Amino acid sequence: MSSYKAFVYFEGKAHEITLVSIHLTRLKEEVLKIINTKDNNNKTRNSKSHFKIVDTNDQELTNDQQLKISFETQPVFLFVYFINNNDNDEKKYPEDKKKKEDNEGYKIMNPLVLLTGASKYDRLDYLPEVKIDLIMFRNLFEEVYGYEVYSTYDPNKPETELLTLHQLNLFLMQHYTNNNEKNYDSFIFVWCGHGNTTSEEGDILITSDDNKYKSFKKVQELFTYDTNRFLNKPKIFIKNIYRENEQSQEQQWHNNEPDTFIILSTTPGKLIFEKGSYFTECFCNIMSQNIKLPKLKSLDSNIMLISKLIEQKELTGQIIQVITVCDQHVFLYNKDYSNINIEIDQDFLWNETNKKAHEMVNEMINKRKQGIIVVAKNNDQLETLNEQLPSRNMPFSMMITSIEHMKKRLTLGQYSIYSFY
Repeated sequence: MSSYKAFVYFEGKAHEITLVSIHLTRLKEEVLKIINTKDNNNKTRNSKSHFKIVDTNDQELTNDQQLKISFETQPVFLFVYFINNNDNDEKKYPEDKKKKEDNEGYKIMNPLVLLTGASKYDRLDYLPEVKIDLIMFRNLFEEVYGYEVYSTYDPNKPETELLTLHQLNLFLMQHYTNNNEKNYDSFIFVWCGHGNTTSEEGDILITSDDNKYKSFKKVQELFTYDTNRFLNKPKIFIKNIYRENEQSQEQQWHNNEPDTFIILSTTPGKLIFEKGSYFTECFCNIMSQNIKLPKLKSLDSNIMLISKLIEQKELTGQIIQVITVCDQHVFLYNKDYSNINIEIDQDFLWNETNKKAHEMVNEMINKRKQGIIVVAKNNDQLETLNEQLPSRNMPFSMMITSIEHMKKRLTLGQYSIYSFY
């Protein structure tokens, strides 16, 4: 008998469920089991509470057909929310509720992005993957999102593989003192390299001069309390840590301002990645896909997806922890979002085509395949097979008629989507 697995998020926790059939009534039965479990105070929740189930596109599931469509893209992530029975609240949903959510979300379009990290150390293990991590982060934030990015690592300068405490402090102070000239709407800080946790300092960032380190809370204080340039603006801190110590440690709480989002990825030293850390790869891939969606997902929703992808990879010891005290959802937009949004909204078919392409990318990831997804326009005239050309020079017009190369094709009006792997 077939079974269907899904991850259901309820009150901030993920629950894995198994359905014997894809029917909404079956799903609701499983959701009720989750709702009726006892909470931390050993109290049973109200089983008669009304709730709604939505998919990753924030669409409420109201029938079996919608549920089946959700299961076409693996893994399946569903979200459960209580519905207030108050008549006034019901009248507000969904239009007024959507308006409220839009108003409460942080829209990041012009952040100051600082990328820091050390690859070479005096005595600790060499981390060549850190260089790849920093390059991927720079490409994401600078090329994909159009943000202003500053990095301690320059691929054209091998000496920047080293980052001493003195160099790190100079870098931070340089941008701390210069940021008054720019009207930044947020702050993003990334660290890649060795790190640890101490009882005295909490989380620390270990610089190339091994006996020295930068307290993470000092970095937070510098851009949170010591300047008012980011007052009441979202601040995102990403710590991509490689630990010599295999024992996992909870990250330390510091700075409970209602606009701070902290992501910690911990990788044991035994896990070596020639192409950068798997966290960085997933983060950059998912965030690159997200910006192409007709409706952006929030940063916390994307982090949940990234966490599950890493769990599926079964990388023993790799951990992602998130601390957020943001009182609103955080959304990362392209710097030219206002102009792009007007252009994209005018073409409904283009929006739907990109949504399907995003689903095909996730399908490829889930199958552990490497390939490309192509979105093209008016390609009927190209589908003429030319057998005289050698395979190494195979044009796109031949690839789209080749079963060997093309695994999937979808057509929406004048647009076509091709999957090759």
